Amino acid sequence: MKWKDGHTIGEESGLFNLYFKDGDGNLLEIIAHSYVKEEVLVPHSPLNILYVREIGLPVKSVPVFTEWLKSNLDMKTKEDGDIFNFVIGGTAYIVATWWQRPWIPIAMKALPPKVHISFGTPDHAFLQQIQNNFKKNGVPFESKYTEVVFIQQGYSFSVLHTPEFHSDIPRKLNLPLSI
Repeated sequence: MKWKDGHTIGEESGLFNLYFKDGDGNLLEIIAHSYVKEEVLVPHSPLNILYVREIGLPVKSVPVFTEWLKSNLDMKTKEDGDIFNFVIGGTAYIVATWWQRPWIPIAMKALPPKVHISFGTPDHAFLQQIQNNFKKNGVPFESKYTEVVFIQQGYSFSVLHTPEFHSDIPRKLNLPLSI
């Protein structure tokens, strides 16, 4: 997709990005960050993608959703905004955006994606911590030995035990809030 000035690949502050739509009309973005240490993970897919890092989730209240993610999933933010937040946990970023906010730079409103979002954790105790948080906060969930499944803001989530991905990967990748 083209930006307002006609270019297709964006470049700023050590990142390159490309926006496109998939067959269902979902807005997607591929980003390459110069600070990510690529040798930490083995690329997958024909595009040599290291991993999926971000998913944009339009919501009615960004502050409410952000606080929910922080208090229930132990995610973090660098700063909190009312219409847009990066909510970070390990290698995963939820881009919480107000449902009426135009997506910059292409001025298209993001539609809620119809996806199931899976997070991984090498720490089995973290699965228990999430369940304890959910019980304390009255959040409905399903639990299996290696997975916790729940719905929040209409989005389907799971947190899976992934012992093959070590807890130091975010730090080795040089990701923000993990150093």
